[in-house]
Amino acid sequence: MDIISKLVFCATVHYIWWERNQRLFSNKVKSYDQIIEAIRLDVAIKCAAFPISVVHNSRNQFLTDNWGIRVDWKVITQKTCAWFSPPSHVIALHCDGSLTADRTSYGGVIRDDTGTAILAYMGKGEDNLIVGMELLAIFRRVTLCIGNGLHRVSIRSDSKLAVDILNGSVKCPWNMQVLKAYIISLFGQLQRLEIHHVWRELNQPADFVVAIDIGDEESFFFPPDFPPRLVELIKDDSNRKTYFRTPSH
Repeated sequence: MDIISKLVFCATVHYIWWERNQRLFSNKVKSYDQIIEAIRLDVAIKCAAFPISVVHNSRNQFLTDNWGIRVDWKVITQKTCAWFSPPSHVIALHCDGSLTADRTSYGGVIRDDTGTAILAYMGKGEDNLIVGMELLAIFRRVTLCIGNGLHRVSIRSDSKLAVDILNGSVKCPWNMQVLKAYIISLFGQLQRLEIHHVWRELNQPADFVVAIDIGDEESFFFPPDFPPRLVELIKDDSNRKTYFRTPSH
């Protein structure tokens, strides 16, 4: 419905200016109601020239009723998702980045092929772009996996842009080319690699971890030290809890 808001704005400016000129130069005056009706009719005519498909909700119903606009109502259905296991003997590496007004950070959770957590990690970054922190989270954890002899990795990130950059389907920003090159070089040391974009609902443990403020140092902690909320999130995933999401529209 954004197009309707733009048409209303343009029509309002046009008819107010038109009325101003009419009063100044032609000594003609329209009432408030006449101006409003002219704006409404102008918007309705323009909207009738092309099909408009929108989600049926109270806001859109109010707009169409008050502006006399005919639309095709879309039906949005919820989709479901649940945590999925990597192949046997493959580590699931959940990564996330965070950018707030006062700090940038990265983190995530490493899990085995049953969903059991191995460790969580978090660190402070300096990049002022969220995708940079997403890539840094991947770089740091793949480095850790290789250093600990884990060469079969399934990377999961809720940043589609970061995943697309690593897959080569979108161009990497110039200031992240070096970081991408480091990550790609690490991939060459792996025996098996998967890179998945997952919905945020399937990355909640990593999202929780990255929000923990641990100061300036990179930190790790193991399941016995996990906060209760993190334990709960990981357990829900391992039990294949179903999450519902409504696609954006």
